Amino acid sequence: MTNELQFRDPALARSLAATLDRLMREIGRPVAVMHVCGSHEQAIARFGLRSLFPKSLDVIMGPGCPVCVTDVPEVDEGVVLSRQGVRVATFGDMLRVPGTVQSLADAQASGAKIDIVYSPRQAADIARETDEEVVLFASGFETTAVATAAVILNDPPPNFSVLSAHKYIPPVMEIVAEMPGSRVEGFLAAGHAATITGSAVFEPFVARHNVPVVVAGFEPIDILAGLVELLDLIKNGTPRVINMFPRC
Repeated sequence: MTNELQFRDPALARSLAATLDRLMREIGRPVAVMHVCGSHEQAIARFGLRSLFPKSLDVIMGPGCPVCVTDVPEVDEGVVLSRQGVRVATFGDMLRVPGTVQSLADAQASGAKIDIVYSPRQAADIARETDEEVVLFASGFETTAVATAAVILNDPPPNFSVLSAHKYIPPVMEIVAEMPGSRVEGFLAAGHAATITGSAVFEPFVARHNVPVVVAGFEPIDILAGLVELLDLIKNGTPRVINMFPRC
């Protein structure tokens, strides 16, 4: 059995779902947890995992989509630059994120030079081939931030710069935990982000809020096993950081 099939094994998934049911019965009340990664939600939807979750377990989709958390002023900065004659390079999914007056797609339709790129390096390559000022409107979390940083550290051309809309997950979790009436009792953190930062970045959060954090991957077994570990920590009242993504 390949690694991919191993982490999609239906029998193991059913066994983990049964363990989730047992843990929820032992807890004896509704529980809400949150994942903070769009890749987790994508996998949950793709593999129909919510049908396996106990009805009393609320797995909340958190602010883990970089497009969704890009703020209006950040888009406005990109639009203003493009209207000033700067060549703006960005990822395709950022084009239609609305600003106060225009999106980047609107600016492009009005004649602004907007380049869709698939990596920060591609934006730097565009700058090397022109005398125009090229600004990379960079978005995403830890995993895409490192690609942007690599370009900055690799002697980019003088006409290249970055408008950063990158986000860092731990402060986002702080905001959620401190919201009045927050029901979230545990967090499922992204395995690929923790590969960049290490899982220890969540230790201060756990110490402040007494809320467990489990780092998990993105296959069905990863997510179900991560939820099992999270519920076990909640049941036992032992807030800790657990890394369930040893493949990182």
